[in-house]
Amino acid sequence: MKKRLRAFQSVAIFLFISAALRGQDDQHYSQEVFFENSATPDSYFYSAGKISAPSTLRLIDGKLPVETAQYVSGPNALELTWNSVANGGWDAELKLYLWRNRHVNWDGEDLYLWLWSADGISAAELPRIAFVDLENGHTAPLPLSDFTRDLPAGRWIRVRLPPGNFRSVSLRPFNPRQLTSIVLSQGVADAKPHTLYIDDIRMENDQGLDRPPKPPTNLEARGYERHVDVHWKGADDSTIAQYVIYRSLNGGPYKAIGVQRYGVDRYADYIGDPHATASYRV
Repeated sequence: MKKRLRAFQSVAIFLFISAALRGQDDQHYSQEVFFENSATPDSYFYSAGKISAPSTLRLIDGKLPVETAQYVSGPNALELTWNSVANGGWDAELKLYLWRNRHVNWDGEDLYLWLWSADGISAAELPRIAFVDLENGHTAPLPLSDFTRDLPAGRWIRVRLPPGNFRSVSLRPFNPRQLTSIVLSQGVADAKPHTLYIDDIRMENDQGLDRPPKPPTNLEARGYERHVDVHWKGADDSTIAQYVIYRSLNGGPYKAIGVQRYGVDRYADYIGDPHATASYRV
């Protein structure tokens, strides 16, 4: 997988835990990551949906639900559940998190996202997709089937979407370097229920790596009453997109529980059980 760091260091502790503050936003992160995970547990705050009956789209308080069992960037992904019916319609907008003074100028040329379906979905049944930029320049939608094959059941598939393939349909021409919204909308009206999970959306260049990224070192975990403070020494390596934190709880299998951006070498894991045993890998 391009630009992803896996488990190279591990440490086991008895749980007693401490808080950690996330570091300041890293430039590498802000010029690459569109969506990584949702900070809110039930629905994604930076999303919105519209429905025209008889079509349906599952929303929670007008926003897309969050999936916590299947994901690429832990601990969650986005859920898109719809039923497209003739004479109806729906659309769902994923918005970029714009913190104060965030300068939107993507380094990458192509949008990449991961898709997952429990039962599989044919490419023809996938929704359409369009883009909006910071100044409200927008594109006409294209079928996702233009960019991917049929989705197999129960397997994550990474899809590349070159914004240059999309036609601008606004007075102000769409600027892909300033993309701030992704709009998914009704495609073929097959009157069938579908659920699609979406995760780890990035603007990157299509280039391989001639070596794996350097691993972190000096992994340590300090337990406090209800959380663990995990920290490590990160490598000086610009090919690292993020660190993935894995946890084994009470001797169980390791599972990805979260991600941390390059340049931030700490992670706070709030477990809540003062009698648990936990071990970690980054």
